[in-house]
Amino acid sequence: MKTKKSTKKKTKRKTNHVLTNLLEKIKYQILLLVERIVLFVVLILDPWIITLLICSFYLIYLNTTSYSQEIITALTIILSLITGVLGAIITKKWDDLFSKKAIEAKGITAIRSLKLIRLNVLSLNKRLHSFIKTKG
Repeated sequence: MKTKKSTKKKTKRKTNHVLTNLLEKIKYQILLLVERIVLFVVLILDPWIITLLICSFYLIYLNTTSYSQEIITALTIILSLITGVLGAIITKKWDDLFSKKAIEAKGITAIRSLKLIRLNVLSLNKRLHSFIKTKG
């Protein structure tokens, strides 16, 4: 009977450990999602972006209510220029926000690799000295 109880306890501990790990992973993914949403909101609340968005929507409104073909053509050209600039600003800011993290991650990986290479060189150096002492 004792073995069945201990097996049940071990199984229960393993299950609890797996559930805890799963919950931690889910929590981490939710935090990443919230962080990206916050960054996106901060990006959109930039004064230049808000101004260009308002101008774009106003030009769309004018374009749909206008009856003159010349005015519609002019508004369409201006609208395409404004939305092109808006897209470029958003893309640049988005890239700045997320490329910094990618560069930091690559830097951390590079440092870790350099430390491993250093340890391998030191180990090789010790082995070489011990080999020279035994053969010398």
